Amino acid sequence: MKRLLFIFLLICQTFSFGQDNELAKLLIQIGDSVNQATLTPIEVYNKHKPFERSYLAYSQPLQMGQNRSLVNGRIELFHTIGLYVSIPWPTLNDIEANTTVEEIHSAESTASLQGLSFANAAFLDSSLSKLGMDYGFIFAPISTHPLGKNIFLSLGLTTTRKTTFHTYTNNLLLNITGDLTVQKETKLKRGLDLGIKYVLPYLQAGAGYNLGGYRNGFYASAGLNIPLNIVLKRLKNKNDLKLRIKKLDDDAEEFDTINF
Repeated sequence: MKRLLFIFLLICQTFSFGQDNELAKLLIQIGDSVNQATLTPIEVYNKHKPFERSYLAYSQPLQMGQNRSLVNGRIELFHTIGLYVSIPWPTLNDIEANTTVEEIHSAESTASLQGLSFANAAFLDSSLSKLGMDYGFIFAPISTHPLGKNIFLSLGLTTTRKTTFHTYTNNLLLNITGDLTVQKETKLKRGLDLGIKYVLPYLQAGAGYNLGGYRNGFYASAGLNIPLNIVLKRLKNKNDLKLRIKKLDDDAEEFDTINF
């Protein structure tokens, strides 16, 4: 009888301990849920993994002061260390040379020796064509501060190819219609680009400074960001769908092979 009573008490104690353990787990889960529900937006943001705070972005430089040569935007990858590249920005890129100074002088010299009558090519005006592109690195200098981790710095180069064209009147000695266009000289100039941006999911704002090159001065920028994990999930879902379709095709082929 004593043995049965001891076993009964042991079972009751074990059952009570199990209930206490389940109750403790339930209270912890309730506490976690309450804590999660009361997190501020910044606390929720800081709980994200670093890769979930990476962005694929487009930003557009905005005019500040007299700096009017900033026309095209940038494609950017924000991460602990990222990069950016601008969309090439051409100006007057439709200008093309149709002859050279040497050809003009040679044709006129030959015509003079042959005693032909002609009007010498006369200078009309000068035109400037530019093609520029920016590229560089983006990095996050602060990794733990709730607000500071949204700050990104950029360091890169600006490259600008400047081509000068001279236009002359047509001396009618060359098989060319219209004015004579000569490519006079081409120069490639590089400068340093420094920038700072505050980047949040879907939105960003920043400022920068071009030092050297053909575009000196401050500029502002604004842009849109897509969290990179969204892009990766879509690519993964697309790949999973292709795999499922391939599996169905393989199963169908195997079924046909077995039954026919």
